[in-house]
Amino acid sequence: MNLEILLEKKEQLQLELLKQLISEKNPPTLSQLGEQIRLSRPSLELYLEDLQDWGKVHQCFQMIRNANHIYARLSTGKTFDKILGAFVKESIKYNLLCALLEKQALTITSLSAHLMISESTLFRKIKELNILLKPFDLVIKNNQMNGEESQIRYFYYLLWQTLHPNFRPSFLSPSKQSQQVVNLLEETLRVRFSPSSQAKINCWLRIADKRKMVESRKNQLAQKQKSFYQDNHLYQLLDSVFYQSIYEDKVSKENYETIIFFEFLISFYILSREDYYRFYVSQSQKIPVVLLDIAIRERALKHYQTHRLAIEEEKSFSYQLSQVNNRFYFFKGTLSRYQKVQLMDYEKNMMDQSLQHLLKKLLEIAQSYFPQQNGFNDLEFGYTNMLLLLEVLFTRQVTIAYDLSEDPSFHIPLEQLLKSQLRSIENISIEPFNPDKSYDLLVSNQRDEPRENVYLLDDFNLEQNLHLLTQKIELLKQNRLSH
Repeated sequence: MNLEILLEKKEQLQLELLKQLISEKNPPTLSQLGEQIRLSRPSLELYLEDLQDWGKVHQCFQMIRNANHIYARLSTGKTFDKILGAFVKESIKYNLLCALLEKQALTITSLSAHLMISESTLFRKIKELNILLKPFDLVIKNNQMNGEESQIRYFYYLLWQTLHPNFRPSFLSPSKQSQQVVNLLEETLRVRFSPSSQAKINCWLRIADKRKMVESRKNQLAQKQKSFYQDNHLYQLLDSVFYQSIYEDKVSKENYETIIFFEFLISFYILSREDYYRFYVSQSQKIPVVLLDIAIRERALKHYQTHRLAIEEEKSFSYQLSQVNNRFYFFKGTLSRYQKVQLMDYEKNMMDQSLQHLLKKLLEIAQSYFPQQNGFNDLEFGYTNMLLLLEVLFTRQVTIAYDLSEDPSFHIPLEQLLKSQLRSIENISIEPFNPDKSYDLLVSNQRDEPRENVYLLDDFNLEQNLHLLTQKIELLKQNRLSH
């Protein structure tokens, strides 16, 4: 689910228009814009006029018409992320979600008055939100958010982590107590959280503070997970922190704050790679998600039979894999500001057929372990990143030398052109030829070339020549990986 889904259709269309107009390199004509957005010319003009007025009021961008072309120029310091945040903050659905967390015992009358909408509009927005909340296993009922407590906190955490920081509620700012908890966590776990991780923890704790005001909370999943992890070393350390700083009733068996925070801590890249690995290696291998880690790891590494991970590479791989699996196991639903479909298409273009087949197999394994989960699109994205990481780890750098001394007057431009063309290729090094060193490939423009492993650079058709050179290098990398 993308953050823009919280907007009305009109605002979604305005943002789609803005995306098309931001690029000045190739500004569309009005006819092209109408075709792309599927609007008639009169409707397009009205949308552009409203968008221009919005940009002026919020001082975000300026609409510029040049002959039959039109484009938008962002104001200094403004980004599309900030513009999206401004749109979302003004939306009815977003403000309804905020009200459901921040205010208790709301009636339909008081809620509609707070949002300044009619009761019929409120009922309609609740119905629309319930469709969006279904993948999270949540529902708005009796003017309250209903579902597992961990899921409710997870949803609000995603909502505000996705929204630009300038537009998040003020109550998410770190409190004295939340900062004390962060400090105590660092001391107890013997870790040092990055500023980004501290911000994530504070956000989660502040959401938890709001949710504690709700008298009736559903913790059936938390109770189940607690039985799995109560002997886990990291869980026990967290439990000691929570009994010192969070729990008011020290003897209650209904204290589920620790397990909910534990699920969060190991699913969002909060611990550093080194710290996470330190706790990860001591985990029981009978825990369901750990069993999935083992199964995915064995199947993925089987693809690279002749290669072995060094210890630092093992840490990187285990870290990436477990964070993806943990989030898939503990939580349902996803919310993002990125167009993951586009990113997935781009990443898949970087994968050969064997890797794409492996990806499909890994997803089948995950589904066999947890068929009730619904976050397979997110899991596919995570596994794709994991496989691309393995490609980087297992692909030894290809060394390329160049000797362009045939014609000294063309040496400098040819050298710059060659470096520019090859700069975007990963896992290669390129340097001037040294007869005392060995290389995987030599690029030469010598007419009578006696040396081996040489690619002859023909200046008759440089563009085609460089394209073929790129293909040869990629083939070298694939051959290196398979041997």
